[in-house]
Amino acid sequence: MSGLAYLHSQHIAHRSIKGANLLVDSCGVVKLADFGMAQQLSGQEGGHICVEGKSILAIIYGRHSLLASDIWSLGCTVIEVLTGRPPWSQHASVQEASFKIASGQDTPQFPETLSSEGKNFLRCCLQRNLLIGQLLPCY
Repeated sequence: MSGLAYLHSQHIAHRSIKGANLLVDSCGVVKLADFGMAQQLSGQEGGHICVEGKSILAIIYGRHSLLASDIWSLGCTVIEVLTGRPPWSQHASVQEASFKIASGQDTPQFPETLSSEGKNFLRCCLQRNLLIGQLLPCY
């Protein structure tokens, strides 16, 4: 998270947070990789970004910040790493999942073995318009 916090402090959105773009070193430290989609922002820009369907809120809410989309994608990626499948993958179509997400009618299930702190972290990540500065003080 410190790498993402640094990017965001420099007003840079990664825009492609997913399992394939996370590297783990020999000490178990996770590093961000592949900055090909990264974008320098001038303040809080909105955007229509979709990376593998994980930043769907950026599409549903055009005003949704690209930085907040990184946080949303982080939460989705953690869920996928823990469960082996993307959140909301139980829905028949992207449109159905998008509707459920936008309406707030559906939250992804977290593994029962996940600690309460882990579940709280994921709930925080999946809030709309959350920025890294709001997430880091808790963790």
